Amino acid sequence: MQHDPIADMLSSIRNAAAVGKPSVRVPYSRLKHAIAQKLFQAGYLAGVDLAERGPKKEVVMLLKYEKRRDPYEKPKSVIHGLRRVSKTSRRVYTGARSLGRPLRGAGTYILTTPKGVLLAEEARREGVGGEVLLAVW
Repeated sequence: MQHDPIADMLSSIRNAAAVGKPSVRVPYSRLKHAIAQKLFQAGYLAGVDLAERGPKKEVVMLLKYEKRRDPYEKPKSVIHGLRRVSKTSRRVYTGARSLGRPLRGAGTYILTTPKGVLLAEEARREGVGGEVLLAVW
């Protein structure tokens, strides 16, 4: 059984958003930090930062919630869904022209390309394809 740190990161975000936590900390890697930056750029996170706990680095993601009408209402996350598309057992690659949108345009894909980690809109604009890492809506 192989370990998938990106899927672990997505599960941490999903779980923290479900209980209304203000932030999530995951162990640092360049790929995780780049994914978090793209989620922030797309408006799904309130902020991204790096923190050091002793010798180890962590990616700190501030979660973003919708405005509440009732102060007693549980906060609703801006992230309604996160799904790992390309997995260790099944890689998914796509070209720039065949890149769709999840949930009929309600979300976006994040992919890794020769030009780095890009949102689907950026990949279309740049005309590059690559491995589809995750879908977010």
